[in-house]
Amino acid sequence: MITWELKIWFLFHTYQIIILHACSPLINLRTKIENNYLISVIVPVHNTVNYLRKCIESIRNQSLENIEIILVDNLSTDGSSEVCDEYASMDTRVKVIHLSVANASVARNAGIDMASA
Repeated sequence: MITWELKIWFLFHTYQIIILHACSPLINLRTKIENNYLISVIVPVHNTVNYLRKCIESIRNQSLENIEIILVDNLSTDGSSEVCDEYASMDTRVKVIHLSVANASVARNAGIDMASA
Protein backbone atom coordinates (compact mmCIF):
# COMPACT_ATOMS: atom_id res chain seq x y z
CA MET A 1 0.00 0.00 0.00
CA ILE A 2 1.26 3.45 -0.88
CA THR A 3 0.18 6.15 1.57
CA TRP A 4 0.95 9.77 0.77
CA GLU A 5 -0.52 12.83 -0.75
CA LEU A 6 -3.30 13.95 -3.00
CA LYS A 7 -3.11 14.23 -6.78
CA ILE A 8 -1.60 10.84 -7.53
CA TRP A 9 -1.57 10.00 -11.21
CA PHE A 10 -1.12 6.50 -12.59
CA LEU A 11 -0.34 5.46 -16.13
CA PHE A 12 -1.16 1.75 -16.41
CA HIS A 13 0.50 0.29 -19.45
CA THR A 14 3.72 -1.66 -18.98
CA TYR A 15 4.83 0.86 -16.35
CA GLN A 16 3.43 3.13 -13.70
CA ILE A 17 4.27 6.70 -12.85
CA ILE A 18 3.15 8.19 -9.57
CA ILE A 19 3.24 11.94 -8.99
CA LEU A 20 3.05 13.16 -5.41
CA HIS A 21 2.63 16.73 -4.28
CA ALA A 22 4.21 17.51 -0.92
CA CYS A 23 1.93 19.49 1.43
CA SER A 24 -1.35 18.06 0.12
CA PRO A 25 -3.89 16.37 2.42
CA LEU A 26 -3.13 12.71 3.06
CA ILE A 27 -5.13 9.97 1.37
CA ASN A 28 -4.82 6.20 1.37
CA LEU A 29 -4.35 4.51 -1.97
CA ARG A 30 -4.77 0.76 -2.04
CA THR A 31 -3.51 -1.00 -5.09
CA LYS A 32 -1.84 -4.31 -5.79
CA ILE A 33 1.54 -3.68 -7.36
CA GLU A 34 3.54 -6.67 -8.49
CA ASN A 35 7.29 -6.73 -7.89
CA ASN A 36 8.02 -7.02 -11.61
CA TYR A 37 7.08 -3.36 -12.22
CA LEU A 38 9.53 -0.52 -12.07
CA ILE A 39 7.76 2.49 -10.61
CA SER A 40 8.84 6.09 -10.98
CA VAL A 41 7.67 8.31 -8.13
CA ILE A 42 7.80 11.98 -9.16
CA VAL A 43 7.72 14.56 -6.37
CA PRO A 44 7.49 18.24 -7.39
CA VAL A 45 9.22 20.23 -4.62
CA HIS A 46 8.76 23.94 -3.91
CA ASN A 47 9.56 25.33 -0.45
CA THR A 48 8.42 22.23 1.46
CA VAL A 49 11.43 21.64 3.69
CA ASN A 50 9.21 21.06 6.74
CA TYR A 51 7.44 18.12 5.05
CA LEU A 52 9.96 16.91 2.50
CA ARG A 53 11.90 14.46 4.68
CA LYS A 54 8.68 12.74 5.80
CA CYS A 55 7.54 12.49 2.19
CA ILE A 56 10.83 11.03 0.92
CA GLU A 57 11.17 8.62 3.86
CA SER A 58 7.61 7.41 3.28
CA ILE A 59 8.46 6.60 -0.35
CA ARG A 60 11.85 5.05 0.48
CA ASN A 61 10.30 2.77 3.13
CA GLN A 62 7.73 1.14 0.84
CA SER A 63 7.88 -2.63 0.68
CA LEU A 64 8.41 -2.43 -3.07
CA GLU A 65 12.05 -1.53 -3.56
CA ASN A 66 12.18 -1.57 -7.36
CA ILE A 67 11.34 2.14 -7.64
CA GLU A 68 13.02 5.35 -8.63
CA ILE A 69 12.27 8.57 -6.80
CA ILE A 70 12.52 11.73 -8.90
CA LEU A 71 12.58 14.95 -6.88
CA VAL A 72 11.91 18.00 -9.07
CA ASP A 73 12.98 21.21 -7.32
CA ASN A 74 11.13 24.37 -8.43
CA LEU A 75 13.44 27.18 -7.28
CA SER A 76 13.01 26.43 -3.58
CA THR A 77 14.47 29.05 -1.24
CA ASP A 78 13.90 27.31 2.10
CA GLY A 79 16.53 24.57 1.98
CA SER A 80 14.42 22.00 0.12
CA SER A 81 17.05 21.85 -2.64
CA GLU A 82 19.72 20.81 -0.16
CA VAL A 83 17.46 18.10 1.31
CA CYS A 84 16.86 16.73 -2.21
CA ASP A 85 20.61 16.62 -2.90
CA GLU A 86 21.25 14.97 0.47
CA TYR A 87 18.86 12.11 -0.31
CA ALA A 88 20.26 11.72 -3.83
CA SER A 89 23.74 11.26 -2.37
CA MET A 90 22.65 8.58 0.11
CA ASP A 91 20.17 6.55 -1.99
CA THR A 92 20.86 5.58 -5.59
CA ARG A 93 17.12 5.33 -6.28
CA VAL A 94 16.73 9.09 -5.72
CA LYS A 95 17.31 11.46 -8.64
CA VAL A 96 17.07 15.25 -8.48
CA ILE A 97 16.20 17.82 -11.12
CA HIS A 98 16.75 21.51 -10.31
CA LEU A 99 14.55 23.64 -12.53
CA SER A 100 15.18 27.28 -13.43
CA VAL A 101 11.43 28.04 -13.36
CA ALA A 102 8.83 27.62 -10.62
CA ASN A 103 5.87 25.92 -12.28
CA ALA A 104 4.08 22.77 -11.14
CA SER A 105 3.21 21.64 -14.68
CA VAL A 106 6.80 22.06 -15.86
CA ALA A 107 7.97 20.08 -12.81
CA ARG A 108 5.62 17.18 -13.53
CA ASN A 109 6.62 17.08 -17.19
CA ALA A 110 10.34 17.24 -16.36
CA GLY A 111 9.89 14.31 -13.97
CA ILE A 112 8.00 12.30 -16.58
CA ASP A 113 10.74 13.01 -19.13
CA MET A 114 13.37 11.72 -16.70
CA ALA A 115 11.37 8.66 -15.60
CA SER A 116 12.79 5.34 -16.74
CA ALA A 117 9.64 3.36 -15.92
